[in-house]
Amino acid sequence: MFGVVFPNRSFPMDISTFSQIDKLHWILDMNTFVGEAYDQVREICIFLLNNFTLPPDKALAVYIQSPGSPFLFCGAVTLARPSAVLSLPWPEPGGQMQLTAPDSTPLSAKNWGFC
Repeated sequence: MFGVVFPNRSFPMDISTFSQIDKLHWILDMNTFVGEAYDQVREICIFLLNNFTLPPDKALAVYIQSPGSPFLFCGAVTLARPSAVLSLPWPEPGGQMQLTAPDSTPLSAKNWGFC
């Protein structure tokens, strides 16, 4: 379906690296991937795989979230633009949201993609 590379940080990763949370949404827990230094990851290259096509009116969007912050849109790929290198301007942690989940589990940084 899609793949990602974090330039100078990772090898190409396919969708199996992400957790699919429903039919159209996937999450990559950046704390598991790079630890607390998630904010040092400044770019992501996202690309559609050759055998996958999106409907002409759809896109694969990328959002990021620092612990306790709202999701922030970073960009998207489409059939007309099947790959992109996107900046990851991580928001400051905290903000109006809690830094821990209600069950006291620390929140983590995330990349979120959806069609």
